[in-house]
Amino acid sequence: MSIINEALKKAGEPRHTPGPPAKHPGKMILFIFVIFTAAAAAFFIVRHNRVIPPDVIPVVPPPQKTIPVVPPPAAVPTAPETPILNLNGIVYDEERPYAIVNNKVMMKGDVIDGAALVEIGRNSVKFIYNDKEIVLNAQ
Repeated sequence: MSIINEALKKAGEPRHTPGPPAKHPGKMILFIFVIFTAAAAAFFIVRHNRVIPPDVIPVVPPPQKTIPVVPPPAAVPTAPETPILNLNGIVYDEERPYAIVNNKVMMKGDVIDGAALVEIGRNSVKFIYNDKEIVLNAQ
């Protein structure tokens, strides 16, 4: 009978409810991160805006008077007989051939340094410059 009495007493007691939920550790990490970031920002702002005391500012002597040096007049460059053209490559296609000259992609009719590209072949290109033909062969 004593077991039954104990069971009845326990049944009359209020049930045990779980305590408050444990704090989420992520919130604590976020809080520490925000505090650290704010402290770092304040440190850099204060360091960037600091005032240098007058006794630490370096004294720069005034510039000395100098006589200006005038370079001799440069010789007027003369235009070369023909422009310097380097054929870097040819991309040949029956419909749209391309040539790479002086590291620039060119098509028939394009002009570089006054020379007009008039023909693109499988192994060579032809330019016209001052009524003269310039033929560049692929290497």
